[in-house]
Amino acid sequence: TEHPALPFHESLFETEIEGTDVFEQSSPDIDANANAQDTSPVDLIDELDTLLNTAMRKTKLAQKKQFPPAPLWQAVFDTLKGRVSSEPMQLVGLPTKAQYESIAQVLGQGLGQLGQVDSQTLSALAELLTLDTVVDTSNVSSMTETLIQVLSDSVFNIGEIDIEGALAYQVRHPAKAFLRSQKVHVVQGEEALSHQEPLFLNSLTTYQIKDHLIKQLVADENKANGGDTTAESSTPILMYQKIMPAGVARQTTLPNQQQKLQQQCLEFKEQLIANGFGENIVPNEDGAEGTTGLQLLTPTAEHPVQIELANLLNSINNESKSQADIEEVETLLKLLPKAIKIKGSVPILAPVSLPTAVPIDAHDSHSHIQAGMPYAQQSPKQWLNILPNSASPRHLLKFWLSHLYWQVARRTTAEQVALNDGVSIWRFNKPSSQIGKYKDVIAFKLSPIVYEDAVIELIKWAIFSKLSGQVPITLLPEYALNYLDQCSKSEDGEGGSYWPKRADFSDWLRSGYHTDTVYDTCSQHAIWQYVLRDQDAFKALSGALTTLARPLYEPMFNALIDLDG
Repeated sequence: TEHPALPFHESLFETEIEGTDVFEQSSPDIDANANAQDTSPVDLIDELDTLLNTAMRKTKLAQKKQFPPAPLWQAVFDTLKGRVSSEPMQLVGLPTKAQYESIAQVLGQGLGQLGQVDSQTLSALAELLTLDTVVDTSNVSSMTETLIQVLSDSVFNIGEIDIEGALAYQVRHPAKAFLRSQKVHVVQGEEALSHQEPLFLNSLTTYQIKDHLIKQLVADENKANGGDTTAESSTPILMYQKIMPAGVARQTTLPNQQQKLQQQCLEFKEQLIANGFGENIVPNEDGAEGTTGLQLLTPTAEHPVQIELANLLNSINNESKSQADIEEVETLLKLLPKAIKIKGSVPILAPVSLPTAVPIDAHDSHSHIQAGMPYAQQSPKQWLNILPNSASPRHLLKFWLSHLYWQVARRTTAEQVALNDGVSIWRFNKPSSQIGKYKDVIAFKLSPIVYEDAVIELIKWAIFSKLSGQVPITLLPEYALNYLDQCSKSEDGEGGSYWPKRADFSDWLRSGYHTDTVYDTCSQHAIWQYVLRDQDAFKALSGALTTLARPLYEPMFNALIDLDG
């Protein structure tokens, strides 16, 4: 008998079909030989051996067919057999310098500016996305038409944009968006959390408690304004949740955090009054303007918007009537969908008890957008917000996208921009030291932006999010804003243009000396290791920074200012 060396040897899983043929071929010869008189006894024994062997093999085959291996074992065998060791590992291809430049050209430079879209740029994009297109290079117009058709289905199909649910998460970490779309799940081997209750707060539990207390603050304010009084205080319930530390700390943590939040609110109020945002004017039911006390948290509600792109791009283009611009707009209209639906949260006026009001969502049942009146007419003049998270670049990016969407929803005009009508002021829990310009800043202000410019900016981000799902792009908000900060410093210091240096982006190259945790903004993290493999991490980062940081992040970098600044 044979004993295979491996538990998944071929002989255990694959039956030999030719065994039956051997048996059938050999049997007539044996009969013929048995009938012959001159057969020697040695030959006869050999024939009998052959006959026995064949019968044995046939029995074994019958047994194998009757009792095959379990389906799971069969599946494992097929998987092992499917792996061919000689095949080279397929690397994830990062964009080249020229391809990054073509993406930058599509995104354009400056606030509200879409880039140039010519056949050369389109073919570079098609090559980057490795789209199988049969292009007739001799006929330029038909080539452009084919490319437009292919790209409008893959990169420019931004018909629906969900600001807070999808867009903000896709653009803040392009590698995660890429892996998600490729259905690759990176599982981190996290330490098993001890089953004991924590004895002190960590940054995550502090955030969760702060978030809860801010929501409670909104509910209390709503009660004070004569809103829904049925909402019960959930503080006693929170006291016995898992996030609270055990022991004496359980009793002291919540009052301490409440005290800190009240202190923050007081500081924010003083800061606002000092900067001339002292009184928040809210129209009363009879239409007369009545001043109320300052409301530190503007209530929000979800509000969808639909934009017809043809009207928008033509109205932008009416100022310059050059032939090249008209052709440019026609190409863009072919690439982009006819209409774009966008949804996101918008601030609304302080709740007033109106019979026509429509409640929006469950946890904001006190938030109302009046029915039968466009949102632009009932938008507040400023959006104040207090957040439980730090002012890290990814949270600032979400602030920027939310502000852009608010400008789109309220259709901000040039007159409103001149009057400073449409200002967003968000106060974060603590400053972030990742970018020099915002090192000690907690409260940020964004000035109003004209409606058309805001739409174009959102379109850029939507195109970038579509790209990041199909191509791995090494552009993170932390490093893009840091790069722009370094650029502005070198320009102010008359040092000429800035080029990225390894020392300025050490967090990308390795995790800090003070921590063992490898964050997902470091090239050593499992996500980036999967994307980069053996490629030079710094080269990959600088390629994206030098081309894409300005088109995408410069409008945000210039607009974000310290409230006291």
